[in-house]
Amino acid sequence: MVLVLLQTKEQKAEVHCLDGRCYHAGAPLDLGDIEDVNGHTCIRCPWHSYKIDVGTGNRIVEHYPIDGSSVKYITKPGCQRKHSVQVEQQSGDIYVILHETIQTEKDEPIIIKSDYYARKQIGGSSSDDDDEGGLTQAGGSGQCKTITIKF
Repeated sequence: MVLVLLQTKEQKAEVHCLDGRCYHAGAPLDLGDIEDVNGHTCIRCPWHSYKIDVGTGNRIVEHYPIDGSSVKYITKPGCQRKHSVQVEQQSGDIYVILHETIQTEKDEPIIIKSDYYARKQIGGSSSDDDDEGGLTQAGGSGQCKTITIKF
């Protein structure tokens, strides 16, 4: 998983969590750069420069029309899995709690593209027929358990 910590203009912290491997070819997103793409905070894939919105997991595509008109930005949903997070502060320590539940938005399919590499990353099989390993092994019910990180 990739954990993205951002500081907003209002000096507030935002925490986002995405699958750690890019949905396109499995690149390690922890090596990607964070950049603004037309108002979207994106992580740029280190292998093929795909831009993934850290707040939604959607791919942001810059479209350059052949007629030379201005750049258009296209959003492609259902690319990178976004995990829910909870931030707690206890005795001066900051804890980020990751809940790896399957989240669906109105237009997002239940199985999304980054699931393939996320499953491979934690030691499972990419085959739908193979029930050994993968998310089931890690969580016991097809989902990973809650993870807590102390800062």
